[in-house]
Amino acid sequence: MNNKIKEFSLETISRFTGIFPLVFCMCICAGMGTMTGVILACISTLLSAVYQQKQMMPVYASFLIAVYTLKMHGPSALSVAVILCGILLIASAPVYEKIIKYFRSPALPSAMLATALSVTVLFTTDYFGIGATGEIPKTMIESYLSLGFHPNWRGVLYGTVVMVIMITFPRKFKKSSKVLNAAFLGLVATVLLNLWLNPSYMITAIKEAGIFLFEDYKSTFVLPVLAEPSAVLKGITCGFALYFAVFCSVSLSSTDKKDYMLCGASNAFLGFLTCSFLPTGITRKNYASSFAAAILAGLFAFIFKDYIVRIPVHSCAVVLIVGAWNSVKWGELKNVFINPKGIVCLAAVVFSFLFTGAVYGTLITVLISLLYVRIFSDDKKI
Repeated sequence: MNNKIKEFSLETISRFTGIFPLVFCMCICAGMGTMTGVILACISTLLSAVYQQKQMMPVYASFLIAVYTLKMHGPSALSVAVILCGILLIASAPVYEKIIKYFRSPALPSAMLATALSVTVLFTTDYFGIGATGEIPKTMIESYLSLGFHPNWRGVLYGTVVMVIMITFPRKFKKSSKVLNAAFLGLVATVLLNLWLNPSYMITAIKEAGIFLFEDYKSTFVLPVLAEPSAVLKGITCGFALYFAVFCSVSLSSTDKKDYMLCGASNAFLGFLTCSFLPTGITRKNYASSFAAAILAGLFAFIFKDYIVRIPVHSCAVVLIVGAWNSVKWGELKNVFINPKGIVCLAAVVFSFLFTGAVYGTLITVLISLLYVRIFSDDKKI
């Protein structure tokens, strides 16, 4: 009995510390507010038994699409994209095995690298506190060049502390890292450091998560029926991009239909973009653990709310940057360099992301993948 309780407790802590920081940091860096970050982190933790997280990169791809949709076209367009993605996930499930063969090309691992590069470019401004603006990597780079390099030394310190912890902790303490996520430890460490260097919230020298505002949560989601026609059209485009980001990434890790639905819903939700998830393959132990983790997350947010608001945005940005690079499948990316066609494919995908952003970059990647499979379908290696 004691072993079961211990196993249950460790699983609960692992779910909480593994999911809460990622979702919270995504919301903070997207400008969705502390309230939204806490609420969606708790919901993600609760539903962690419903889906099985197979691969992290779709989380970052869908996150970039979400940020672009929300900032450029508003909450109503984001709602349209969410619903369309869910419909496409369900509709494509019966023919998943038939269409997956068109997504086997160097374009997919290249897109993972392009996503990590995009995350780095877009959120380095939050890491260093530069104050640059831009919705796609190209415009963000232009903003960096125009503003110059004037980092906030406290922000750089906090972000670097998180980076060191996320890189070294899993390597030095492999067993402990399976229970206590390095990102969670990094946020805790930098909050304590921030409280020491900036004791007063009113005169803080850095950008922080901010106070809990219910208005932040309400303004993030708008019913599609309230959307303007232009927002609906933009939402449809972003919805297709979101669906393909999930589909392509899942196809890299599994060809099983059940895994496709579970992983697709998981990745979409952790990018706070889901409207469909299927309770397939749930075990009682897993469900009980996720429920307990959600309760733990809620209690944590309530008890430590005065500390959560002091989390440096610099730290949140580094959580996303390091996480994105850790999620790249380097083994598959290495195979891209086997022949010149793969290298050209990689360059085309990376430049499409950098110059057009995650939405159109994803759609271009799909087109490149389809053309590659049709033209070079007899190749034995990618």
